[in-house]
Amino acid sequence: MLKTIVAHEARLLLKSRATVFILALLVASMMFGIWNGLRAVERQNASARTAIVDEAAKKQRVLDELIAYEKFTAARGIPREFAPVNHAPPRPGEPPQGTNAGAVGGEKVREVAVLPATGLAAFSVGQMDLQRNYTLVDMKNKFNIADNLEIENPLNLMAGTFDLAFVIMFILPIFIIALTYDMLSGEKESGTLALAMTQPISLRTFMAGKLLSRAGILMLVIVAVGLCALLFSGAALGSLGDPGTWGRFGLWLLAVLLYAAFWFGLGVLVSALNKSSETNITILAGIWLVMVVIMPTLVSLTATTVYPAPSRMDLKVAMRDASSAAEKAESETTKAYYTDHVEMLPSKETETYLTVFLARQEALERAVEPVFDNFRKQQDRQAGLVSRFQYFSPAIVMQLALNEISGTSTERYNAYMDEVFAFHQEWRKYFTPRYLRKEILDSSTYKDFPKFHYTAESPNVVVQRTGLSLFGLFLIVAAIMAYSFARLRRYGVRENG
Repeated sequence: MLKTIVAHEARLLLKSRATVFILALLVASMMFGIWNGLRAVERQNASARTAIVDEAAKKQRVLDELIAYEKFTAARGIPREFAPVNHAPPRPGEPPQGTNAGAVGGEKVREVAVLPATGLAAFSVGQMDLQRNYTLVDMKNKFNIADNLEIENPLNLMAGTFDLAFVIMFILPIFIIALTYDMLSGEKESGTLALAMTQPISLRTFMAGKLLSRAGILMLVIVAVGLCALLFSGAALGSLGDPGTWGRFGLWLLAVLLYAAFWFGLGVLVSALNKSSETNITILAGIWLVMVVIMPTLVSLTATTVYPAPSRMDLKVAMRDASSAAEKAESETTKAYYTDHVEMLPSKETETYLTVFLARQEALERAVEPVFDNFRKQQDRQAGLVSRFQYFSPAIVMQLALNEISGTSTERYNAYMDEVFAFHQEWRKYFTPRYLRKEILDSSTYKDFPKFHYTAESPNVVVQRTGLSLFGLFLIVAAIMAYSFARLRRYGVRENG
């Protein structure tokens, strides 16, 4: 009998113009969302490619000057010399800046450390509207290279980008409400529910058939459009051959299924209250407003109020103050640097501007480190508080999960920046001793410069970060469904309660 009800309801739904319109609107919204998300990814990728090309061109110009100088000295049988720091182009026969490791590693050559997009990056913009996906690494202090805010429309930052995650979180529940608010009340008000109950079928089976037909149609549409979105964005990003992409997509489907099930469960619960259709849709609309709009805002406001993180302006102010202090006491700054790096102590004649610059950069790091550490700690505390309160709103669970699954979460970005900071130290350790020793670089060493290699997160990490939240949502859905179907036993078929 259940199979018959499901088939009958599916035919009625697909014949309904309102249902077809809702499904068409959902498809259009999802496709526009993935297109808009893909634009954000491609914009960032294009910026990273431009940075790579520009830095490669700069490095090649430095290398070309150095090769020309090596040929000049070899042809004349004269030794190569170490070039002092000079921003003016060298005259013929003069050593170019390419011989000076400090000039090369400090400003002439920079490594572009790129955070690669995942195969599902277009599904959720996440941190892309706040952070660039690449960092230019040189010998400056690490907080200077970390200042890579993305320039984005302020309205987008307030309301959120219209991506696929936005459609799933905000719009999908509205479509589900439209499909479920009158599952029983509509039948009751038209007089067909009492007639149906004269058949050898329980009200719970009748409700299950109506629910499965609606959920089945909607999920088929979501799976189909989601797969098309994956193929569309994956073809553009070249990620379809990556097994991790399909694993993330499977996790995305699971998250969306649980989120949709939550709203279907609420539809059953409200229907079981034995109210009119108008009352049902009012209740569901109110729940949507509280769960999707108000609660996420309150939780976010609570997190930032209880654990206020210093702004990036505080980091800038700290750097400015430290820089001013270093300029007022350059000799003390340089002395402190050599106290910590005795093995690099040069003769008095080699203490040049660049030496002072390197010492100042280290002093800057020391001054800013406490502010940055506090920034990170407060971020972690905020995230912990949001995680504890996430079950007050399934929208929070979904936002965290979709960002994590798409690879645009704060956690992934922070892990990437930790790798950048580690590479920054490697870059410094390569160039600083060579500069202080006045080691003359030659063209053959340029291929040995440190290279940044991003270590991709293990799929298990993504599962661990999302698994507990999704399991908690599953338990909530199961509880709502169980209570709702149990309450149907008291449902009045002929009169409202």
